[in-house]
Amino acid sequence: MTENEAIKILDTEKHCLDKSTKGLCKINCGDCKANIPIVYQEKAYELAIFALKEIQQYRKIGTVEECREAVEKQEPKVGIVTVGKTYPVMCPSCGHKMEFAYHHCIFCGQNLIYYGKTEK
Repeated sequence: MTENEAIKILDTEKHCLDKSTKGLCKINCGDCKANIPIVYQEKAYELAIFALKEIQQYRKIGTVEECREAVEKQEPKVGIVTVGKTYPVMCPSCGHKMEFAYHHCIFCGQNLIYYGKTEK
């Protein structure tokens, strides 16, 4: 069963439930879930449960925005080296200043490279 087929079955069942709660249900109407074999209903529910569990696993990893931000921070950016300052390196992403030239910003995790770019 495809996801679209499962969605169609679940939508039909939801439509029937809505009609029955409003007292508009006509037994064995064209939309009635009784016209959907129980085996297809079971497969639709199994697929929906599987999809929800999969979404929960992805949410443990983080939101799409958080994952995208983490990937972007892996792209190296040039760290800003300041001459004659107590904290000679500044992260171009978050602006925090660091005492030493690290390969990653110790505040936001941005991947850093240095080409001797200076800011006074």
